[in-house]
Amino acid sequence: TSLTSPTSLTSPTSLTSPTSSPPPPPPPPPQPRPHHHHGSIIMGRTNVIVPMSSNDTDICRTLENQQRSGQLSTQLSRSQLSTRAQRLTANTQQAAQQAAQQVSQLAEILFESSIFHKVEAYGTALLSIADMASDLVMIIKFSQSGRSHFALATAMCVTLNILISSLCTYFIHKKKSLWKQLREQLFVFLLLKPGIDAWRIKRKRTEEQLVDAQAEMTVTRTSEMLCEAIPGTVILLVAVMTSAEYETVTLLSLFSSVSAAAFLSALISYGWDTDKDCRHLASCFYGYVPDPKMRRVTVFLSLFFLSLFNLFVRAFACVLFFLHHGFKTVVAILLSELLLYFCTKIVRGDFAYWAPIYGPAGIVTSFIVRFLIKVVGDWTAVVQFRHPNETGGAYFTFSMGLTIFMGMVAALLYDDTGETSSIKNGTVVKVMAASCLGMVFSFTSLLVTIRPEYRSTFINPSTGNAFIEFCFVNGEDDERKITIFENNVAKWQPRIGKEVESWLDERLPHWIKENPVWLNDFRKSTIPSDMMKGKSFGDGPKPDPEP
Repeated sequence: TSLTSPTSLTSPTSLTSPTSSPPPPPPPPPQPRPHHHHGSIIMGRTNVIVPMSSNDTDICRTLENQQRSGQLSTQLSRSQLSTRAQRLTANTQQAAQQAAQQVSQLAEILFESSIFHKVEAYGTALLSIADMASDLVMIIKFSQSGRSHFALATAMCVTLNILISSLCTYFIHKKKSLWKQLREQLFVFLLLKPGIDAWRIKRKRTEEQLVDAQAEMTVTRTSEMLCEAIPGTVILLVAVMTSAEYETVTLLSLFSSVSAAAFLSALISYGWDTDKDCRHLASCFYGYVPDPKMRRVTVFLSLFFLSLFNLFVRAFACVLFFLHHGFKTVVAILLSELLLYFCTKIVRGDFAYWAPIYGPAGIVTSFIVRFLIKVVGDWTAVVQFRHPNETGGAYFTFSMGLTIFMGMVAALLYDDTGETSSIKNGTVVKVMAASCLGMVFSFTSLLVTIRPEYRSTFINPSTGNAFIEFCFVNGEDDERKITIFENNVAKWQPRIGKEVESWLDERLPHWIKENPVWLNDFRKSTIPSDMMKGKSFGDGPKPDPEP
């Protein structure tokens, strides 16, 4: 204690006085310890023990307590961070589940209530108006910039679309009064026809019409895509490719035309497949749209983007061929594709259209309708047109693959050294490759999302004749089987005509006795007169079938 006392170290007398007592023997050295303790501390690596005062001991105790508290606080902070991370993960999952539920609820509201039909009605009408407005803006802009040939071509497309729609509307509603016919024409010229058709499909308003509302919608929207959307897209792409600089108005008008055509294409396919009557009478083809709401949304978006990318790829490919290989090259490519299609139909005995129109009128009608369906299907990828009565599933998928092939070949052969070129080779290849990938991704998303049992309809090589025969043979009841009479007799009579006649002879007495609800005047009129054999339904003479 005298050595470690502060006073003994600072007082000179305690060390030099002769009378002072001799110093006590040094204490035995303490045993080395691995860590500092209350009375000493290890100095460096030599394990030298330095005695400490009580104040130093207190300081060491404080340091130890702080170190222990620091370790404890570190452990606490780690546990708190882990707890917070777990809470954050749980909150994120809960928020994601809530968002998914909200989106699912929104999808349910849109796709199962009248709200969706209101959105469809107003959306199609507004989209048609917006597309027409963009066309008018481009006509004015082309005229002001001295590119009158583009303005004239766009104006011709708009005029042709209105005239064709007006003509189709007249034939469909010709049985109505003059006032109702004028009202229908007013809908056409005010660009409200798509919205009116969507409203009639929901309300099932088909009285005094040549065809039902679903067929009328398909006719009017197909004419709009054929006369305005498709040629308008080609015209705008040529204008973009030959202009010295990119103009925002032109690009927006191009996007409007492509989007309008894609939206109409998606609505046609979605509307036919979700129709209850179609699913009931031909469940082997209709029903690929699933019931879960989110999957319905995914299917509709896949239909939309598939049509959008398909239209852009084919139009872009034709424009590239036109700029560097001439108009004749484009015509030769498109005519070769049409020739292959018609030869396939003729060789397989499937040229006659399913509608019961006979004679020279039937031949002309078959050619015109198949030509229009083929062109619109090739350019806009209307999934409904994969029906065996139209292009067929296998040829529909083949046509999309051919579109991708044409697009990549046109992009790789593109040369920007000509006077008509304003976009570099690399840009053209990148844009075309991205569009083709978008097309493939959309088609893959559609196949993954639809019901698995309907995926084969995209590669089914069956003809319209085989499909009509299949529907009759596998029909579960008389209501399904009797629809065979709504088709052209040449499509089914050569193969199953005797079977159909035997079935009719067997079931006709039951129908006369029971008078089922589904046996309306229209279906009675579709039965061939030579199969009735003088029989009647007991309600007067059988009306003549509508030609």
